[in-house]
Amino acid sequence: MKTKGFKEEFVDRAGNEHEILRCIVGSQAYGTATPQSDVDYKGIYIAPENQVLGVLREQETRRYGPDDQNFSLRHFARLCVKCVPNVLELLFCEEDCVVDATKDGRLLRSQRDLFLSKKCVNPYIGYAQQQIKKSAIVPTNRGLGRQEIVAQFGYDTKYAMHTIRLLETAQELLADGVLNVRRPNREFLLDIRFGRAFKDYDEFHRYASALIDEVRGLEEKTSLHENPDLDAINELIIGIQKRYWAN
Repeated sequence: MKTKGFKEEFVDRAGNEHEILRCIVGSQAYGTATPQSDVDYKGIYIAPENQVLGVLREQETRRYGPDDQNFSLRHFARLCVKCVPNVLELLFCEEDCVVDATKDGRLLRSQRDLFLSKKCVNPYIGYAQQQIKKSAIVPTNRGLGRQEIVAQFGYDTKYAMHTIRLLETAQELLADGVLNVRRPNREFLLDIRFGRAFKDYDEFHRYASALIDEVRGLEEKTSLHENPDLDAINELIIGIQKRYWAN
């Protein structure tokens, strides 16, 4: 079936087939949701053994709609090793955002620190820099709502909010060794979102650039390891799959 506004075909959700973890993500998880915000979900499932070990190709992702996406365990782990922010967050979101978790899903979350390292900094900064660029100009194909935001404030304040959220998360990670998904400064972020925090794009850009410099300055001081623990991650992912298939 087709969903309006999306070119890909979505799969009907058949219960929680092979799913080991499902979480609420996005603004609800960050604590920045408004009454108009959607509820977004991401999950992790274990692909059948013959897709992982045989000649069949593993289905790496399954989408059940624009706001509901699953990753195979192996694909999820690879993305986490690369520190893709909105994927890694499944392991670090608050417990009230965990919709469903099997014993394997709980084990995965309990070992989440294996994925943290100094390598996480570049992806967070990279995504933030993309948001800075996107906030300056909104193409006509980005949707009427985003065009209205730019018309009102002179730049895309929603992207600006995500920029600061990403950079502050990276700052905390380097300083404290902890990845906090739920943001402690909801009101400030919403002030950014609704154009109250900065008078214009230039002021926002200066603030974000200074924050990037602060994050870079923490790289040499952090207690995080240089790289994620790949040996331990491999052992974890292989062990979860073997036990799942055996049962």
